[in-house]
Amino acid sequence: MSIRPPKVHSTELADRRSLFPSIPSFRRNMWLFLLSCLLAFVGIGVQSVILNLYFLSLGYREDFLGYFSFANTAGIGGAALIAGSLSNRFGSRKTIVGAVAVFGLSSALLVASTDQFVLFALAIVNGIGLAHIFVPSSTFVMDNADPDERSTAYAAFFAAQAAALVIGSLLGGAMPTLITASAIEGRESYVWTLLLGAGLAFLGSMPLLFADDSKAGGSLATRIDASPGSLQRRQMNRDVRWMIGSNFLVAISMGVALPFLNVFFSEQLGAETGQIGTVFAIGSGAMVVASLIGPSLARRFGIVRTIVLGRLLTGPVFLAIAFSGSIPVAAGLYVLRTLFTNVTWPVDNAFTMELVRPDYRATLAGLRSASWNLAWAIASGVGGLMIVRLGFVSIFATAAVFGVIGSLMYYRAFHTRLSVRATSAAAAPLVAADV
Repeated sequence: MSIRPPKVHSTELADRRSLFPSIPSFRRNMWLFLLSCLLAFVGIGVQSVILNLYFLSLGYREDFLGYFSFANTAGIGGAALIAGSLSNRFGSRKTIVGAVAVFGLSSALLVASTDQFVLFALAIVNGIGLAHIFVPSSTFVMDNADPDERSTAYAAFFAAQAAALVIGSLLGGAMPTLITASAIEGRESYVWTLLLGAGLAFLGSMPLLFADDSKAGGSLATRIDASPGSLQRRQMNRDVRWMIGSNFLVAISMGVALPFLNVFFSEQLGAETGQIGTVFAIGSGAMVVASLIGPSLARRFGIVRTIVLGRLLTGPVFLAIAFSGSIPVAAGLYVLRTLFTNVTWPVDNAFTMELVRPDYRATLAGLRSASWNLAWAIASGVGGLMIVRLGFVSIFATAAVFGVIGSLMYYRAFHTRLSVRATSAAAAPLVAADV
């Protein structure tokens, strides 16, 4: 007698498909771009695990780590202000190719000197390279995705980054002991691990050499209201101001705490480098999941609600990390924070890029990147000093407060723009822009 499998209703199947979409049919340019991101962000993942530990092995303290993070993110923020215009002039693809190469080379040079002023200069150059990756990437996705697949394209972009960070975190955690062939880590093993990451990042410039500068049909469609020109400009300027303000506050929340998580695990909880790499890898895996399900959650619960709730929940999680007391508990909370935060990014990027004219997209990406990274620079610089003088609890409490304020500000700005149950297409019809 055969046993029949339980019947699955069509509505259940539809729900599963909506949460875990099938492989999309992106343009060739988009797939090459995702491969480029994968390689570049493996290098970034290695660096995120090892660089602070390398600096500590040189004898520097947490305040130096904060100053270095300040220089790096200030470089990103300052360069982001011009990255949009450079991207418009030379094209997003060519800008990304050059920027990835600059990032890889400057990352390798970080191990060439121990002088703090040389390291600060390299941090700025490294940041300039990152700015010219981040800003053109937003416009590249918009240029190479049809209107109905923008959220999916952004989800794939963030998922590729996250998957690369999984690999990079695991490599960063494992390589120091593999290089020394012992359980003892040291400066030399950190140097070789950082060079490996820099080389992988540099290779990220190669795939886009085989792409072209063509655009997808309908790439100029936007969500701007069909109102007279002056009113339209006023609404767009208002939206941009609120975006940047909220962005700035959320960046302070992240920047005051996240650059020091590996130090927190190492010094406060006694974690080894391999354990830290594993925790970061699991967190990056959570980023993959969050990025892929973010658009589906937005369709189900509303774009603005998904963004605001995801960011609000990071506040109590940051506070819980501060008092966690053990590696497993802190690791679980870190992964939870990563899930909440990264559900929002694909949805937020697709939504906000549709609120401006196509010819303003690169400028908006530059402004958002500048505000984010300048806030992160300030917060990380202050965060290092706070750890030395007040301890780790102070940075996590600050992160919680600014995260909540930034999230409420976003809700105040955009909760009336879309209905709660609206999809990104139905909420405000996309129209062809006159550029």
